[in-house]
Amino acid sequence: MIYSAAILFTAILFISIRLEIWIACPLLAGLAFSAALACKQGTPCNTVARHAFEGARNSFAVAETLLYVGALTAAWRESGTIAYLVYHGLLFLSPPLLLPGSFILSAIISMLIGTSVGTISVLGIPIMIIASSSGTDMPMLAGAIIAGAYVGDRGSPLSSSAQLVASVTDTLVENNMRRNMRDALPVIVICSLAYGLLSWFMPPISPHTDLAEQLGGAFALTPATLVPALVVIFGPTFKIRARYIFLCSTLTAIVLATTLQGIPPVKALHGILWGYEIHGTDSLARLFAGGGICSMAAPIIIVLLSASTIEILIRSAFLTRAERGIALLFPHLGAYLTNAVVSLAASAIACNQTLAILFTAKIQQKFYRTPREKTAFAQMISNTAVLLPVLIPWNVALTLPLSILGATTASIPFIFFPLLMPLLGWRCIPPVTPAPDNPADHRQAP
Repeated sequence: MIYSAAILFTAILFISIRLEIWIACPLLAGLAFSAALACKQGTPCNTVARHAFEGARNSFAVAETLLYVGALTAAWRESGTIAYLVYHGLLFLSPPLLLPGSFILSAIISMLIGTSVGTISVLGIPIMIIASSSGTDMPMLAGAIIAGAYVGDRGSPLSSSAQLVASVTDTLVENNMRRNMRDALPVIVICSLAYGLLSWFMPPISPHTDLAEQLGGAFALTPATLVPALVVIFGPTFKIRARYIFLCSTLTAIVLATTLQGIPPVKALHGILWGYEIHGTDSLARLFAGGGICSMAAPIIIVLLSASTIEILIRSAFLTRAERGIALLFPHLGAYLTNAVVSLAASAIACNQTLAILFTAKIQQKFYRTPREKTAFAQMISNTAVLLPVLIPWNVALTLPLSILGATTASIPFIFFPLLMPLLGWRCIPPVTPAPDNPADHRQAP
């Protein structure tokens, strides 16, 4: 019954996306259903409630990061950082190279700073603003930017996802990174060529010739406005935690907004909370308004609901039964394909990347014991649980980048790297045959 419930829950999520129902509604229903199922299995209701709260509490760090991202995206608009990047980006806009160039630049920056969100904020917003002012195919471009951003999420030693994979698989992050980059290079080349071919099918770009002039009139465009972006780019090299990098960048941007752009402090703080508003031409207001802490309310609610649901499932008989089911899949599908199936299911249920990685590892980790098996397991998770959440329409790994870029789920078919890496990555992983535990060693369901 519990497997049928999981399938039904995933189907409801997919239908909700198709019908454009706010995803929190089916997630809330899933949480209630999971709680009712746990109570039916004999777990006291107060215990189920405590598990739900613990799950939400465990995701507070993710929610906190989302708040910082919302503040940062508004602060960069206020300080002129985005305007400066757009102003100079207009000078180098090359239509034939826009798609592959955006992917490659996004991949490089993500490898440098180790965060997909930071990459999309630094690079993605300016490129999307330039593109939206010139008639470029937005889904293709957003897909290329997001795909490049997740190259570093998987392969940068500064990536929190890479650190998490090393931790849950009991491997060394340095060794994992060398293997991950070796495995990813052919896929990166294929993606670059694919985006180059797609660029031939994009409509001609006709940039607004007056946009640069409008920007010059609305913002003080000096090199100092780049400081908040430089904080994000170089902060990880000093091993500063992401939340502090975002905070420092936001505070720097607020100072620039009040001193350089002449925005009153009260208005600047109002923009940080509710989003930046620019008064002027309609085109500038349409392109630059947005961001703010409140814009992250929907992703935060998704994270909290999914984390509570996952915690209830893990504390119930679901984990034990899932392990038994996985043990039956290994002989038929092999280790890599079994891991891909588990990662895809975890990505659909967990609704954010961190929980998908933890859930995938927790269900399978007992099957990988030797150092060689753990190394292969780390490679498999890097190819699947780290990347597959980006392809799930209701997963925060996708909804947050789309929200930052102002794009839609129409971009999913063009996010090539997270799509191709799981399909092609199996070739570089040494064959392993995980040995399931003796059935007598399995935990008993409560």
